[in-house]
Amino acid sequence: MKIKLLALCLATLALLGGCAEHKEYHYRDYPMSREDMYDAMVSVLKAEGYEIKSQEENFVNGMPRLEIETDWNMRYVGSVYKGNDVRHRAYVRITTLYTERDEREFQPLSPDDGKRIKEQQEEQRKKADMEQTRLGIAVTREHRDAIDRVLEAEWIYDGPDNLTAAQLLGRFEAIFGGKKGGGARPSNKGARLHEEGLRIGDK
Repeated sequence: MKIKLLALCLATLALLGGCAEHKEYHYRDYPMSREDMYDAMVSVLKAEGYEIKSQEENFVNGMPRLEIETDWNMRYVGSVYKGNDVRHRAYVRITTLYTERDEREFQPLSPDDGKRIKEQQEEQRKKADMEQTRLGIAVTREHRDAIDRVLEAEWIYDGPDNLTAAQLLGRFEAIFGGKKGGGARPSNKGARLHEEGLRIGDK
């Protein structure tokens, strides 16, 4: 009886482990506010065929962090070649590394809000202009196991798609990186300490 129970527990754990999507984030730092980065990244996602499914905001070491998950991007669904019928899901992580704003000055973000920072008072806009924000992008991929039985076919999880994630990051960099000075990092000690504290959470 104990052996059967142990086997059942192991099978359940293996099943749960297989359901979890492993993500590998690509990171880049920019001297821009979270609001500007959020609006820019939402534009990139929509242009590439990704629709936001959910987002969650919290604070890590006193700094705001936003997690975005998209629906499956079906842009490459419909291939007549087996293994090429694929779909992608993107994950975006926006983490403030350095800011002079306190927690009360950060408001929840929404794709329909536009550039919220433009609505804030001059003093807060100046603070936001001095912020350092980290952008993380991960993409996972699935392929259909059969192309001749579309209605019966199942999606098979392939794991992280690092090439597609790098392409999304490159698209953001090409459009918005140059406007904000690329990936320069803050030089003051406080920003480095905050970055070091966040490093564990980013892995």
